[in-house]
Amino acid sequence: MADKEKARRFDDIITKAPEPKPGPLALTGLFSVSLGCVVGSGLVTLIGPAMAYTGYSVWLAYFVAILMGIVMTFPIVVTSSCVRVSGAFYSLASDILGPRFGGVIVYATFFTPVLYSGFCQALGMYINQIFPQFTAQQYTIVCIVVLLIINLFGLKLFDRISKAMATLLLITMSLYIIWGLLHIEQPLFDFSGENMFAGGGMGFVQAVLLLVTSCQAYYTTIYYGKDAKHATRDIPKAMLLTIPCIMVVYCGLAMVSSGVLPFEEVAGAPTILPAAQHLLPNALYILFFIGGPLMAIVTTINPMFNNLRYGFEQATIDGWFPKALMRHNRHGMPWIIYLVYAAILLIPNLLGLDIVMITNIYQFLSYFTYMTVIYCAFRIPTRYPEAFRRNLFHLNKPAMYVICALSAIAYTIVFIKAAVKISPVCLLIAVVFIVVVILASNYLIKNKKLHIVTSVWPSPDPAQETAEKNAASR
Repeated sequence: MADKEKARRFDDIITKAPEPKPGPLALTGLFSVSLGCVVGSGLVTLIGPAMAYTGYSVWLAYFVAILMGIVMTFPIVVTSSCVRVSGAFYSLASDILGPRFGGVIVYATFFTPVLYSGFCQALGMYINQIFPQFTAQQYTIVCIVVLLIINLFGLKLFDRISKAMATLLLITMSLYIIWGLLHIEQPLFDFSGENMFAGGGMGFVQAVLLLVTSCQAYYTTIYYGKDAKHATRDIPKAMLLTIPCIMVVYCGLAMVSSGVLPFEEVAGAPTILPAAQHLLPNALYILFFIGGPLMAIVTTINPMFNNLRYGFEQATIDGWFPKALMRHNRHGMPWIIYLVYAAILLIPNLLGLDIVMITNIYQFLSYFTYMTVIYCAFRIPTRYPEAFRRNLFHLNKPAMYVICALSAIAYTIVFIKAAVKISPVCLLIAVVFIVVVILASNYLIKNKKLHIVTSVWPSPDPAQETAEKNAASR
């Protein structure tokens, strides 16, 4: 009854888009997207700071962080097996919870580049290590401009460059990890050792909470529902296939980065280069730098423009932002939106915020987005009961509610940690931003400034699909 009343209250501003035909991406393509989104900057920017918290047990902290990431994202994985989504989390929230939640999502997502700005900072820092002629900040600015230009030239160029970089990254990292594991010199498995849990139990927890943000980005595969051939079947499978891959790569690199040099030489190091310099001769070191850390960061930053574009474009069409932002260049790319993203990427770097602080700010701001998405997942069994009964994992309602509750608890723990760690000034700015988001959403809804088109479609009934195929074949 409550859902029907809500629908009547907003039926003048919400319509559902017709479902498009299946897209071109099969399971292998979606797996590439999933893996490319998650394997990236966290590998090469957070191991040193996490080791400062917990010592040689950083590899174990990464393993626990991956498990915690599974708990946090699993409601999204289940949701992706129930509904096909276009327009990202904005469309999902608008469809299931209503326009107020959609507004909070779209405004909060608008500042997602805050996290990526830390990765841009790491990119500049890495290049500065090899070519110290310019400052890390100057390299950061140049890199942001170059990535912006690449994305303005359209999806074909983006696709070619992304595939090439992802392939080079995986080959380089795999070879480096295998070689590095053969040269471990430190007691990584001596659980009673002096530097195994350098910061005690609390240090280990802090390391896990720092690393967990780099273990979740495979959830963004749900954004590609419109482009998937069998969205509700293949997208959740692609996410699940990604998990064992990141377990091997993340834990392996953490072992190598922390295990080939004495503790004091790598704990707190802003890059993983000390270990690589120790292991590799100069020529191989340069090749590793290009194919490993450089590709890891770039493959994370580069998809940001397109990942965020889906929800932002739909939200602009719906009225949340000025229509002028929707101007496209001759390659079909929303160049004004991309310029705004580039500016947001630059701001934290120009302010001199370090990577750990940027990560904490993002964890604080993104909490409200993630909690809204988890609430969407919580409502899936009642909003789309038939589709939920066909979910890939055969979950019943109580099981779905339990995993949503566990996910919410995990996100809340990360949020509390972030709130404690960020500076008072940044905390105040974040709180003001959240209040402004809520007020702006309510104003636009109250004054009928919106016409929202949602793009969420329940999974098809296999029996109905078979009947339709048989009818078409006749």
